[in-house]
Amino acid sequence: MKISIRRTALFVFLLFTAGYAQTALNGDAILGRWQGEKNSNVILIYQSNGQYFGKVDHSENASSEGMVILKNFSFNNDTREWDGKVYAPKRDMYFDASIKTINDSTISVTAYAGSRSRSATWKRVK
Repeated sequence: MKISIRRTALFVFLLFTAGYAQTALNGDAILGRWQGEKNSNVILIYQSNGQYFGKVDHSENASSEGMVILKNFSFNNDTREWDGKVYAPKRDMYFDASIKTINDSTISVTAYAGSRSRSATWKRVK
């Protein structure tokens, strides 16, 4: 009986520990440098105070380097996506957005404006 209780307790502990580790890994999966398929900007996604942000790390237009274009993204464990805001320079405003992983080296960034949406695929830069 004691062995059964110990095994059960160990199983529950391992289950919760593994679940927490998996969430942390998935939540941080977007960290790093990314490049859009249609432009030469390199975006650095980083974490600050539990939220994810992205700034222009390299650009042909030097004046945009350092500009924060992704802000206040948080990982939604239910949808396995990140939700936040993305900056649209042509409109000079932030829009609701989501990021989802396609694989380890590809993410999809989608911006929403009312009933319209626009997506871009970004590849990881090494």
